[in-house]
Amino acid sequence: MHGGDIYFTEEKLLDVSANINPFGIPESVMTAIRDALPEIVHYPDREQRKLRKAIADYHKIPEDWIICGNGGADVLFRTVQTIRPGHALIPVPTFTEYEKALQENSCHVTHWKMEMPDFSITEKLLPELEKNNYDFLVLCNPNNPTGLCIERDLLLEILKICRERHIFVLLDECFFDMTDLHAEEFSMIREIQDFPNLFILKSLTKLYAIPGLRSGYGICSDPELIRSIRATGQPWSVNTLASAAGCAILEQGESYRISFLEFLEQERNFLAGELKQFNFNVWDSRANYLFFQAKQYPDLDQKLLTDKILIRHCDSYPVLDKSYYRIAVRTHEENLYLLNALKKLKHAKSIMIMGTMSSAGKSFVTAGLCRIFHQDGYKTAPFKSQNMALNSYITQDGSEMGRAQVMQAEAAGILPDVRMNPILLKPTSEKGSQIIVNGKVFDSMTAKEYYQHKQEFVPVIQDAYESLAQEYDVIVLEGAGSPAEINLKQVDIVNMGMAEISDSPVILVGDIDRGGVFASLYGTIALLDAHEKSRIKGMVINKFRGDPEILEPGLKMLEELTGIPVLGVLPYTELDLDDEDSLSERLSKHTIRQNAVLDIAVIKFPRISNFTDFKILESLEHISVRYVSGLQELQNPDLILLPGTKNTISDLLWMRQNGLEAGILKAHEKGTVLFGICGGYQMLGKNLSDPEQIEQGGTVRGMGLCN
Repeated sequence: MHGGDIYFTEEKLLDVSANINPFGIPESVMTAIRDALPEIVHYPDREQRKLRKAIADYHKIPEDWIICGNGGADVLFRTVQTIRPGHALIPVPTFTEYEKALQENSCHVTHWKMEMPDFSITEKLLPELEKNNYDFLVLCNPNNPTGLCIERDLLLEILKICRERHIFVLLDECFFDMTDLHAEEFSMIREIQDFPNLFILKSLTKLYAIPGLRSGYGICSDPELIRSIRATGQPWSVNTLASAAGCAILEQGESYRISFLEFLEQERNFLAGELKQFNFNVWDSRANYLFFQAKQYPDLDQKLLTDKILIRHCDSYPVLDKSYYRIAVRTHEENLYLLNALKKLKHAKSIMIMGTMSSAGKSFVTAGLCRIFHQDGYKTAPFKSQNMALNSYITQDGSEMGRAQVMQAEAAGILPDVRMNPILLKPTSEKGSQIIVNGKVFDSMTAKEYYQHKQEFVPVIQDAYESLAQEYDVIVLEGAGSPAEINLKQVDIVNMGMAEISDSPVILVGDIDRGGVFASLYGTIALLDAHEKSRIKGMVINKFRGDPEILEPGLKMLEELTGIPVLGVLPYTELDLDDEDSLSERLSKHTIRQNAVLDIAVIKFPRISNFTDFKILESLEHISVRYVSGLQELQNPDLILLPGTKNTISDLLWMRQNGLEAGILKAHEKGTVLFGICGGYQMLGKNLSDPEQIEQGGTVRGMGLCN
């Protein structure tokens, strides 16, 4: 497979598979081609005297060091056919025609896999050359498809070793003229007189946009070899028009090339940066093409054909598969067209679940959809831009995220990822929270401070969402609270604001178990702007107990009033899922379980955190777990647990003020076991100090039970 195969269709394609100068043919070259048209009544010059002289003058080398051919590939095949090596070494991945030319001449070929992670040639190639009996080495500089250059000192060292060991080196510099201005030092033409075992392959077709004419040449400081190559192959290898074009190219000077390279450096950097936004692994090419890996798009070439764009997939290169691609740097307008086509492909399908209030069942419905899409074979991920919870989950890399998204990820059959919950707020007081960004502590802010800075977190949210959207087929988003919180609408980043960012349709969930579901659904929709209302594609009534037929009249009226269909009614289901905040119903357990052999009292701090740690105790049949927030509820437990808290000093003072601290100390004196966890453990000390105001600041006396 080669780039530039536009002939399989009659449709006009944007061809970025072939690395040709987008500036097109220079006018001086086009004029030379037109002027040469009358000469096609004659055979071309077999010796290519004019063209070889032009090349010799350009490079300041003797004419008998030059062989001209019908493109670089023709010169390559004729050179190999002349030399007929026995054992060749090819660093891979690289241009496949080298191996084809060698194998057609019965040469044994060994691949040397270039160094990862960027497929570069390093000094590790040197011992390979010295330990094996090679007589031929192929190097491509800059390499095709990576666009990387071999460092000059290393290349000279390679050439010296090959000269000593009588290894012939074919150095392909066909793309060198389209390598950035600062790469001149990498060419070996100035050193070729020192290495008679070196053959440099060059092309005239790419920089000057005449691949259809085919014009290439080779340089070697061994005139005898050049004469032998010239005698191999067809006698008229360069046609009249190609010869005239080549002479015009070499005579016009460097201005055209320099102007293109100035454009190339800027446009290549732009295109590479944009490709990285798609989460592609993009190589730092120095040539007029970019090499990248897009694991999430193994059929990207076929997808882009729907937009009439032809790119080069690289699975024909040794050691590469169809996740690797190469594209030419084209004009800015053409590059933008390519990028816009990629943007249409990259986004996962999305759907967003919002509720009329907290605990309406958003997390439950989101998890259910994640499981359904997963079971249907779609790669699915949950997403909640901002979560507020005292209970968090620690990922494998030590990052922190909301537990609901962890449960939803499990439903989707994937590992939790902080990108699924980029912003986590952990309340530390009635007015403040610790801000977790991408799993790491960012700062502590009051509510007022956070809302003043809220929009600054939008890029973080966008990056997290876009990254997931490039990897998954479906993203199921969850809102927070209600989208009808009109006092927060201008700075919303979790409900309709997030729906706008992700361009997601919305399903609105109402909780009938708490009553007023019709009013809450209708009222929520009524408070939305017209463009927000248009996003709501359906409503779901959750937690229904009884016969659904009783609801039918109300459902019809609701649909008539809102113009939005009711998608379904979900029955009330007892679920034992991890809770995220202190409003959890499990924290309302105050009574001792009958027949319990162990009574555990967990102090229910106002800012209790990670209370799901005790869930395992609740599941044990003969253990009673009670959550206590007052002295009268404490009674006479066998074990008292002081859990974690997001504001240790404040919650200790809360116990001190309501009498719980005194009750706990009295129970401890009577022999009750006291167990502190995290912040609860800190309370047991003699003093608590927060000099850096991580929570609320200050120093207070502890409970005095630990040193």
